[in-house]
Amino acid sequence: MKSLFKRKPADSAVDATNHDAPVEVETSLLEQHIKEERESDPAAFAAEQLSTFQLTPGAKSLLDRSLDNAAKNTGEGLEDPDARIEVQLRAAVIDAAGNDLNIAIEALTASSKPTEIASVVQSLLYNVLKGAVFIANIDRQRYLDPNADFDMTMYTDRREEVSPMDGQTGHTPQADWNLEELKVLYGRDFGATEDVFATALEDLRLFFQLTVEAFGWDPDRPMPFGNVMEKDGSFTPIHDPEAALDQAEIKRQVSRAKRRDRTNTTLAAAAARAKEIVRAALQR
Repeated sequence: MKSLFKRKPADSAVDATNHDAPVEVETSLLEQHIKEERESDPAAFAAEQLSTFQLTPGAKSLLDRSLDNAAKNTGEGLEDPDARIEVQLRAAVIDAAGNDLNIAIEALTASSKPTEIASVVQSLLYNVLKGAVFIANIDRQRYLDPNADFDMTMYTDRREEVSPMDGQTGHTPQADWNLEELKVLYGRDFGATEDVFATALEDLRLFFQLTVEAFGWDPDRPMPFGNVMEKDGSFTPIHDPEAALDQAEIKRQVSRAKRRDRTNTTLAAAAARAKEIVRAALQR
């Protein structure tokens, strides 16, 4: 991940210090210089950082796939009609932009009042980030359990069923297939650890944070990965990517259980109705 504090040598406060000074002193002076510069013009500082920022392969993959999901999201399952309309309108913007984040942001900013631009951009990026958390969790779960069943409604697994002959007749074992796919998505240096998913999410969050700050967002209001609703109705933001992934898995399991219950209820009702139809036909 690119460091937030990467600076051009000519602009660095270290150039004005004694190079024989302890590293801790130089680091402290540099951090102070950066802090002062950021406070003096947060938007310009963020824009300059963006000019040299490069997303890691994993973050870029999550961004592309989350935009694709957002463009196709119809808001199905949302009980609040206003929330459903908002999701559909956001999908329309992203779809019309060809899933290009820059075009979507440009369209939104051109259509917003100057005082609303930062909030509008923040809302878009926050929702894309939430989608990225969802996808990263699916990737992580597939890595941890390659043979598990992931019948998700948004990002569908279109792979074929696992064959009992995998690895015995020239077929690639499912775990190896998953690993190769993850290397394509997250980079060839993908290692035997699930930390790569949290790292990619943090990289994407930092990119989004700098982007929204460049439009005037308060730097002291970091973008969360999501929010947890408390019993009193308040919301607690999640700023840790690992915690966000864990929360996404809990929501996935709850959603899956609800969907299974609805399916079972429908099947039971259909079976009862079928018996009534047969009984009526026999009576005739």
